[in-house]
Amino acid sequence: MDGDIEQMFSRISRRYDRLNHLLSLGRDRRWRARAIEEIETRRVKRVLDLCCGTGDFGVEFLKQHERGRVTFVDFSVPMLERARRKLAKKPAWSERSGVVAADALALPFADRTFDAAICAFGIRNISREAETLLELKRVLKSGGVCIILEFFRPATWPARLFYRTVGTTLVPLAGWIVSGNLGAYRYLTRSILNHMRLDEFVFLMETIGFRRVESRHISGGIAGLVHGRLP
Repeated sequence: MDGDIEQMFSRISRRYDRLNHLLSLGRDRRWRARAIEEIETRRVKRVLDLCCGTGDFGVEFLKQHERGRVTFVDFSVPMLERARRKLAKKPAWSERSGVVAADALALPFADRTFDAAICAFGIRNISREAETLLELKRVLKSGGVCIILEFFRPATWPARLFYRTVGTTLVPLAGWIVSGNLGAYRYLTRSILNHMRLDEFVFLMETIGFRRVESRHISGGIAGLVHGRLP
């Protein structure tokens, strides 16, 4: 993966959560909770949280599924340290989790290891998304679920307006004020506007081999949720 992007996320790790909540007006918490609600408890016991950042998505799974286990994976060690601190606050979470520094394109797990893979706001930062999905397909069991929560290139006019105005001005400004890193939040908006649309990502997942792929826009198209399953 891109070393420059890794360093950028490592530099903003300390204020990453605060900025996510601020810039989404607190909606990112609800988005994660809604996404996890789509996972069937009885069928899913072991989950991979890819590009986990500070661990909020995987922690949401641990909250909702008392018997599930989560492996948190990211390429940024400072981000993973923040995730470890969250898990340490509750022994029930830390006992049911593991934290691994790894490249999304070369996951250190055997084939068919996980029942589900989740990824929030991370896959667009990987230039080879098709290879990432192939790697997720490799480590998922037959019938395994893949849930992607992401900022896709806006397709609705409210979302396009938001990203062309607020996204290019207030988002970088707020990022600079809170984190002191203007470049990181300029990158955030550029990465969204340069990303594929939600329907294009659905087509990619189907091409890779996921079935029953469902998707929907969230908050007027600001974010998107994709849910697919392996045969």
